[in-house]
Amino acid sequence: MPPKPKVTRGEIIAAARALLEEGGPQTVTARAVADRLGVSTRPIYSAFSSMDEVLDAVIPELEAELRADMATPWTGRDLADRGIGILIFGRDHPIALEYLLSARDNRSALSRGSRMHGEFIEALKATEGVDGLEQPDFENILFKMETFTAGLLNAMRTGVARLSNEEIVAFTNDIGEALIVHAILKKKGTLPRQGHITPS
Repeated sequence: MPPKPKVTRGEIIAAARALLEEGGPQTVTARAVADRLGVSTRPIYSAFSSMDEVLDAVIPELEAELRADMATPWTGRDLADRGIGILIFGRDHPIALEYLLSARDNRSALSRGSRMHGEFIEALKATEGVDGLEQPDFENILFKMETFTAGLLNAMRTGVARLSNEEIVAFTNDIGEALIVHAILKKKGTLPRQGHITPS
């Protein structure tokens, strides 16, 4: 009788991640993982107590890659680099990002979202030239940036926008700078009235 093929936890996690990225979490079944690895489901349940545990094991790997993209010095400006990193990760791994931000365990997803929100607010406060802005101003800017990011991610996911890294950097810089300048001018009371902006 030939020996039973052995698989490691790492191989199971890699197979589960591949399935997740191809078709979403609903495709990550014991049978699908086993078929991908060429084994029965028994080794999977020997290494993990459930498929939820397998999916939970994929999350740290996804988070590490997302954080690596966010830490890449795309522009050398912390706030911009973080946003650009999310967009590039989302372009390259759209299903994984969606799963990461809305994982089955809502408390974990909310904790990740809350932690990232706080980090973005601190990076925004450290941006040059934002003296005089207050917490509600920063929250407003970040909300608008998050709305832009969600829209651009959706445009890339659906194929409406096919952007290179360089185009994502330029696009994000333009929008980010416009939102910050808008907030500063509004705070100073020097924002032109709508309909009265004249192009130079």
